[in-house]
This record gives sequence, structure tokens and C-alpha cells, in this order.
Amino acid sequence: MSELSKSADCITQSPKNLAGKKDHPTIPEPRRKLVVKIGDYNLGDKIGKGAFGQVYKGFNVKTGDFVAIKQIEKSRIDNNTLQSVKKEFDILLNLKHNNIVKVLGVVETSSKINFILEYVENGSLRDIIDKFGPLSEDLAISYLYQLLQGLVYLHANRVIHRDIKSSNILITKDGTIKLADFGVASQLSDQAQMTYSVVGTPYWMSPESIQMSGQTSASDIWSLACTMIELVSGSPPYFSLQPMAAMFRIVQDPHPPYPANLSEEFQSFLNTTFEKDPLKRPSAAQLLLHPIFKKHQQNNITIPTLSELTSTLKTLNTKQHHTRSRASLFSINWGDISSSNESTSSGVAATASAMNISAVPSKTTNGVPTSAISKIYSKINAK
Repeated sequence: MSELSKSADCITQSPKNLAGKKDHPTIPEPRRKLVVKIGDYNLGDKIGKGAFGQVYKGFNVKTGDFVAIKQIEKSRIDNNTLQSVKKEFDILLNLKHNNIVKVLGVVETSSKINFILEYVENGSLRDIIDKFGPLSEDLAISYLYQLLQGLVYLHANRVIHRDIKSSNILITKDGTIKLADFGVASQLSDQAQMTYSVVGTPYWMSPESIQMSGQTSASDIWSLACTMIELVSGSPPYFSLQPMAAMFRIVQDPHPPYPANLSEEFQSFLNTTFEKDPLKRPSAAQLLLHPIFKKHQQNNITIPTLSELTSTLKTLNTKQHHTRSRASLFSINWGDISSSNESTSSGVAATASAMNISAVPSKTTNGVPTSAISKIYSKINAK
């Protein structure tokens, strides 16, 4: 008897083995990912991380819109800051401009504050630089024009960004530039960094921020100029130095060092924005009239699409292997050099009054606690 016959005979002789069996095999149900719900939103993949918490892609189950959800742990925020945030958040909800990321809402839970933000699909200019190398000067200028328009709007609404750098500048699929991480979100980030001692980022800081004389809209202008150097060279000024050494140089040098081969117009723009005295530094609205934009204004500034940008950068960097390096990639425990209960309210108020714009007091600047900055600046004065 063949093996096949034996098998058939066995099945025939044991009908009871078939009892309770279905005619067709059962298809197991697929494993479903656990969905986390926040109000009308389902939480998706994590797209970012910082000292303050996590950033996730979110999906509005009612409208079908994608959003970015920035989660901040309440345990990292003191109660006074939390109350201040709730009062100020209404202001940010009303901000609407093509060159700033829209704040869509906030959902508060027992342990977290969830900021609902416009989702910008193509990431940051830092991502672009890391993948394709520095931008051409013309392309950087076209983006600068958009950034200034966003800053004019923010400053007119008495909002100071306080953390301008390429990683906080997002780009849409059609090439529109948007400022992100401003206002309340930046303040909360600062509070988290103050509590948990993280790596400082002084390379974009203005001299007055280091000197603790108060941050105003003029501080944003200095950071914007540092960002322009970052866009065309790949790194902000002094990036090869350790953070503390960079802070000394920012205060002591007439202006940060410039990359080679910049046009005269570009250098003129940097000379104007790197004015050490914040009271003499031009506003965003004044900078829009700088001659650097003359050619772009005549051409109505055609905004390149992301695909055009990618193609341009590949061409520019075909024969180059861009490597972003820094000698100071280390964690600083700012708590070791910080002194407590220092106040900068008088300096902030005086500078804000002179600039005719509200200053935003903060215990940190670009992630560096102001008490640590004070300690560093005292060493500068002692030299």
C-alpha cells in the first residue's frame, strides 16, 4: 500500500478526528498596532526628540488631516511656567502667516501637554544640508527673504522666536520656508533643558544673550545671520570650538568669521546684522530693503520646489563629500557652573523698552541656563 493510500485510509477510519473541524482553515487576525488617542488625533510614528519630550506624526480622525504633535512632560515644567503657557497660548493660536508653522491647538492630559502643529512634510533645512551639503548663496538668499517676512509678522505680534537655526526652519514640498519652534513651545523647551542639564547650543546666540542684558527681537536678527552662515557653509560660526570658547569669541570678536568666497552683497548683509549693539541692529522689516534682495525682488523671488533644490544641491556637491564635524560634541552639565536665583528682569525691561517690543524673560538661552551664561560672562569681564 502506498503512503498516500495509507494516509487516506487513516482519515477514512478516524472520522471522529474531524469532529468540530470547519471545512476551511481559520485565517488568524492580523496583529493590530496599539493606537494612542489624544483628543481627535491618533498618534503615529515618532518624528523628533528633544530635551522637552517627543514629536509625533498625528492623524485627525475627523478631518483626515496630518499634524505634528509635540508632547511635553508636565513633570519637567514648574507650575508657574505652566500657568503662563496657558495664558499665552491663545496668542499663538491666532498667528497665521505662510512662513511660520501654524499652531492648531493644544490637548492637555494628566501627565502631558500636547501641542498640535502644522505638519511640514519635507523636514528641516538642516536635514537638507546633512544630505546634500551647503546651499548656494542665491538659494540661501531666496530662503532668507521668506524667513524675514515670517519674522516681521512674529515681531509685529510681539513674539520673539529665540531659537532660530536651520533645524527650526522647515520646508514644504513646494519649497515654502516655515519657521518652527517659537513662542511658548520654545519657552517650555527651555524650562525642560534648565531642569535636566542638556547640551548647550551657543553658536547662534547673540552677544546680549550671553551678557544677560535681555533678549528682544534684535536677538532673532543675530541668530538669523548665524543661520545664513550655516546654510552656505554647513555649520554656524565657531562650530569647531567648544561651546564655552565659542561664547567668549561671540562677545569679544568684532563679528563672527565669514566663509570664503561670499559676494560683497552677502558680506554687507552680514556686517549689517552682526551689529554688536542690539539698539543699532536693523529690524526684520528694515532688512527686507537691503540691496541683497534687489535682484530677487525684480524677479519676484521664484521659490524653488524641493525637487529643484535637491537637483541643485546634488550638482553643487557632486565632487564634494560634505562632512559636518565639530570638536565639541559633548554634554555639558550646566548645573556645575550655575548659580541660583539670578535675575535679569531690569536688563530685559530696559532693552525691551528701547526696542519698543516686549522681551521674553527666560531662564535659558538656546538651551544654556542664564546663570551659567552669567558665570561665563563674568570671566570675560575679568580678563
